[in-house]
Amino acid sequence: MENMFNTALQDIYMQQTRLKQVKRSGDLQLSGEITNYEAFNKGIGSDGYSSMVELRMTVRVNFVNSSNPTENMNGQQFSASREYNSNQQLSAVQDELVNQMIKEIVEQIFNATVANW
Repeated sequence: MENMFNTALQDIYMQQTRLKQVKRSGDLQLSGEITNYEAFNKGIGSDGYSSMVELRMTVRVNFVNSSNPTENMNGQQFSASREYNSNQQLSAVQDELVNQMIKEIVEQIFNATVANW
């Protein structure tokens, strides 16, 4: 999951800006971690059992803009969630749902960091 997230994050900056990735001393520095990944029962069916499950991911991000330090973020959290039918096994839907959540969170991070350019 970590590699998928890192790749998606790198891709959006490379594709939608003229930024180039460097090993150190970049004008923009982005770091973070996945702080939460959980599935929990969401809805109860007429039979009294869970009918829906919500899968949620939260990421904490640190952002440094050396050209404009007022835009820096420290510990900003971004989240996404998806629901699936409790009749399905998580393993059957996890890849697709994780990809969707990663895409959503990456877009949130991108918009929070460089969308005002």
